Amino acid sequence: MSVSRVCIQADRDGDPVAVDVALPSGAPVGALLPALVELVDDRVFPGGEVRRWRLNRLPGGILEESLSLTDNGVRDGELLILTPDDAPALGPLRRSAYHEASASDDSGCYVDRFLPGTICVLAAALAAVALSWTAGSETATVNAIIAAVGAACAAGMTIATGYPTAPSLAVVCLSCATGFLAVPAGPATPNVFLAATAAASASLLMMRLSGRASPALTATAASSVLVAIMTLVPIPVAAIGAALSTAALALLALAPRLSVVAAGLGPDRWHGDLTKRAHTGHAILSGLLAGGTASAVAGVLVVAGAENAGVPATARIVTFTALIGGVLLLRARIHVDAARRIALLAGGLASIAACLHVAVDSHHDSAGPVACALVVVGLCAVRRPSCGPALSRTIDRLEYVALAAVIPAACWVAGVYAVVGGFSLR
Repeated sequence: MSVSRVCIQADRDGDPVAVDVALPSGAPVGALLPALVELVDDRVFPGGEVRRWRLNRLPGGILEESLSLTDNGVRDGELLILTPDDAPALGPLRRSAYHEASASDDSGCYVDRFLPGTICVLAAALAAVALSWTAGSETATVNAIIAAVGAACAAGMTIATGYPTAPSLAVVCLSCATGFLAVPAGPATPNVFLAATAAASASLLMMRLSGRASPALTATAASSVLVAIMTLVPIPVAAIGAALSTAALALLALAPRLSVVAAGLGPDRWHGDLTKRAHTGHAILSGLLAGGTASAVAGVLVVAGAENAGVPATARIVTFTALIGGVLLLRARIHVDAARRIALLAGGLASIAACLHVAVDSHHDSAGPVACALVVVGLCAVRRPSCGPALSRTIDRLEYVALAAVIPAACWVAGVYAVVGGFSLR
C-alpha cells in the first residue's frame, strides 16, 4: 500500500499544532478526516455540537473529500491545514518568496543566441591562452599591453551593446591574461594569483555595471576568488590542488544560503519585486554551483598532474580524486534544475576520469578490471534503477561520510601528516 507523508497543522485554542503523519494515498480524504481530527484537535464541544472539517492546501484550495490524496495531487512533504468547515477559506498566498522562486524559470537558452556568444567567448579564451603562453619571455610585456588593450576594447563593446554575457566574459578572459603576464618572472604561483585576482575583479565589475546577476560571471568570480585565495601563500602544487577542491566543496554547501542572502529573499523580505529577486537568486545559485564545481575539478586536475611532476602515484591521490568525484555526483541529486545537475554530474565524471587515469597509469594491470567496472556501471545507468526512501537515506549517509573524509584525504595529499610526524620526531 502506498502512503503519503504529509504534515497536518491545526489551531487548538489559539496554539498551532502540527503532526507528521503517513496516510494511505488511495483512501478518500473524507474517510481520513475523523482520525485526523481526533489526532490533532481532541476538544469536546458543548451541547454535543457537531462540526465539519476540511483539509486545505497551504497555497489555497480545499481538498475534495471524495477523492484520494493522490487524486488531489498531494505530494510527500506537503503541509495541509485542518480547519472547521465554517472557517473562512485560506485563499492563495500572495507575495510569497518561495513561490516566486519555484515558479520562476531562468532557462531559455536558444541556439541562435548561444552560438554567436560561444564563438565570442571561445575566441577571447584562445587569444588569452596564446598570450599567456609567452609569460617569462622577452615579448611578455608587449603581449600584456595587447591583452590590456583588448580587454578595454571588449569592455567598450560590452557597455555599448547593453552588457551581454559573451563580451563580458571576453573582458574577463583578457583581463586574466593581462594579470598573468604582468608578473615579470616565468609561469609560477604569483602569475596564477594575479591572473585570478584580475579575473575576479573584472567579473564583479561587469556585473556591477550591468546591474544584474549573470550565472557565467558569478561562476568566474567564484572560481577566481577561490584560486586567488589558494595561491596567496606559496605552498606545494599538490597542496594547492587539495585545498582548492576542499574549499570548492565548502562553497557548494554554502551556495544556497549565499544566493538567498545575496538576492534578498527570505520569509521576512516579502516586499518589493519578488519575481526579479527570485530570478537573481536562481542566477547566483547557478553561478556559485558552476564556479564551485569548476574549482573542484581544477583542484583534482592539479593533484593528478602533480603525480606526473614527481609526486609518487600512491593511494592518496586516487583516494582524494575519487572522493571529490563521488561528492560531486552525489550532490547532483538534490538539485532540480537541469543545468545545475549537468554541471555537477560533468564535474563528478571529470574527477572520476582523472582518478581512473592516475590509477591505470600507475598500475597497468588494473586496466582490465577498471574497464569491466565501467561497462557494468554504464549498463546499470541505462536501466536507471528506482530509488526508494531507504536507499535515499543510505545515499545521504554515504554522501556525509564522503564529505567527512575529504579533509583528511586533502591533508594526506598535501603532506600535512608527514610534516607533523617530522616535528614529533625532533
